[in-house]
Amino acid sequence: MSTSDRDGYGVHSVPRKEPKKGDEESIERLVRRCRAGDRLAWSEVICRFSPVVWTVARSHGLSRPDCEDVCQLTWLRAVEHLDSIRQPEKLGAWLVTASRRESLTLLARRGRQIPFGTASFLEGRTDGQATPEESALLHAEHSQVHLAFQSLPEQHQALLSLLIADPPLHYDEISRTLAIPRGSIGPTRRRLLQRMRDLIDDLQGVLT
Repeated sequence: MSTSDRDGYGVHSVPRKEPKKGDEESIERLVRRCRAGDRLAWSEVICRFSPVVWTVARSHGLSRPDCEDVCQLTWLRAVEHLDSIRQPEKLGAWLVTASRRESLTLLARRGRQIPFGTASFLEGRTDGQATPEESALLHAEHSQVHLAFQSLPEQHQALLSLLIADPPLHYDEISRTLAIPRGSIGPTRRRLLQRMRDLIDDLQGVLT
């Protein structure tokens, strides 16, 4: 499936329209049309989700060409696995997870550090230049954060991936992408971060 670089997102050439409230076709219906071979439905899905796929790739510190590769591969995976997605209404979460996996695979293949954050992600702080001892501690923290993140359900991984994306996404866009109420995003975020803190504390208790 070919995509073109439009507005920096690698978006399909079909112009994107901002849907009116109550006028946007449900993701589940769009997926059914895609499964039936409807090319217009595929165009709508790509236009709707390409900005999110691009944002996830970009948040991993990838170059523009690398982001384009990740977007292409993510849509290829979508074509390959569309029939096996058990909850079509959660296509957005599936695409976020797929684009994150493709980004991590590309980083690993090139021997680059996988960015996700350390305890600073949980505490909202930015670390300065670290000493060798601090670097070793940060590496351990990074591994624990990654393990805690991987233990979350895919829908929750997708939510946190969008919340820490750079540039950040508005809650309205996250709500549309993941098909979750806008008002639940903040409380869910706090609950997930607390769960990750608890998991990290458990990991530290095992390792010490």
